[in-house]
Amino acid sequence: MKTIADITTLRKSGQLTEALSEAEVLQSANPRDYSVALCVAWVYVDAMKQKASSETLTEFCECIQKFKALCLPIEREGILFNNVVWAVRRLFAYYVENPMVDKHGLDMLVLELNGLSVNEDNEAYRSLLSTAAKIKDWQNFPNFVEWWNLDNLRETDYQKQEYEGKALMSLAETTYNALCRCMMACDDDDKILAFVDSLDAVIAKHPDYQYLPYYQAKLLFRSGQTERALEALKPFARKKTSDFWVWQLLGDEVSDDSQKMMFYCKAALCDGKDEMLVKMREQVGFHLIRNGKREMGKYLIDKVINTRTKENRRPSYDIQTITKEAWWSTTPAQWDARYAEGQALGADEYLFGKMNQYNVLVTFVNAQKCAISFLTEDKCHGFFIDHSKQLRTIKENDVLQIAAQEIPESGITKVRRWKKVADRTNPHFYKFYSGSLRKSAGGFGFVGSVFVHASLANGFADRASVEGTAVMAFDKKKQSYGWKAMTISPTTDGIQ
Repeated sequence: MKTIADITTLRKSGQLTEALSEAEVLQSANPRDYSVALCVAWVYVDAMKQKASSETLTEFCECIQKFKALCLPIEREGILFNNVVWAVRRLFAYYVENPMVDKHGLDMLVLELNGLSVNEDNEAYRSLLSTAAKIKDWQNFPNFVEWWNLDNLRETDYQKQEYEGKALMSLAETTYNALCRCMMACDDDDKILAFVDSLDAVIAKHPDYQYLPYYQAKLLFRSGQTERALEALKPFARKKTSDFWVWQLLGDEVSDDSQKMMFYCKAALCDGKDEMLVKMREQVGFHLIRNGKREMGKYLIDKVINTRTKENRRPSYDIQTITKEAWWSTTPAQWDARYAEGQALGADEYLFGKMNQYNVLVTFVNAQKCAISFLTEDKCHGFFIDHSKQLRTIKENDVLQIAAQEIPESGITKVRRWKKVADRTNPHFYKFYSGSLRKSAGGFGFVGSVFVHASLANGFADRASVEGTAVMAFDKKKQSYGWKAMTISPTTDGIQ
């Protein structure tokens, strides 16, 4: 019969099958010897680590079962029990790394975890939950969470972590997101609604958990609670207004065709790679066609066809069918921007309330900070932030039409939509000037009250008759408004 020292040597050298056999023989001969029980326990732990895969899951569970039967005190053997948890975590990591492996065997493991003592303050316990939450399509994850017990989450577990300068989801947020995904496959409406109600407190306390309102809304939609779902989705959608799929989701879930139209048009106006927009454009295109907007619908469907052609793929059967209909060849593909933007405005108002339209003059563009400073028609100053590529198209003295609830006296203006106004006829911002150029020693000049920069005045003699377009300007030193020349040329008839 092997001694404890012999078995320990076998275990540490990796001969676990022999070590396990000899350990159980020794235990049978010494059932009340604590040192023998401890030796056997360590063999079980190392065997678990070796058998952490789906193929040996049954043997893994048997080791846990036998370990629990030893009835060792966790207060005395904390390191040993932590190693058991790390072994289970290794098994979970196997399922994370092999997402296609069947998960049903894990149900047996959850049953075996019942009755297992754990150190709830140890990092192994937290790492176990973190890894389990990453197992794809594990429908029994909620039962595991019930065993783990979310009441054991610490305050720090609700806070975001940082790794290599990047913010990561907290343990709590990761866990709740995984629970939500599992609940999406649940068929019990009462169970879903009870879970949804439990999310209210988490969302209220942690508004930075941006995907929880989304999942909550999806679960409410699934349970037929449409109005409540739409309200739950609003906070999430407000943070994702530039993402087409958010608006597509809203359009998918509402039953009213007029609401669908405004959400779908908003989705169609969002930027993105053509290959990512295919399904949305097809869906919105068909909705437009069904609702009397054939030209607009065809415009989007043509984009889908072009994208599929570049990918050497056929468009869907529905597209192939509709392109054979008689009206298709006689109908022009034409996007009605005014109609789409009008619908999109309604979508914005649904999320943010009534939008006001403002015409503003761009006074400065800070490309580095993505900030656009502006002047309103009633001479109020403001600025807004825009991270889209559209920023590159804006320059000083452009006029924009922006949609916002209000322009605050100080601070950032929350602009929901904007577009550049091409013409320069707005009398609040531009005016035509003509007259005699009075030049100064510094090279700049004035035509009446219009300031002419030296770069424009250089090509003209003092007292020359000139004309051009001036733009509204603010003199910071004098804290007053005036006009500065944008263009200058000799007067058409040469007479002033």
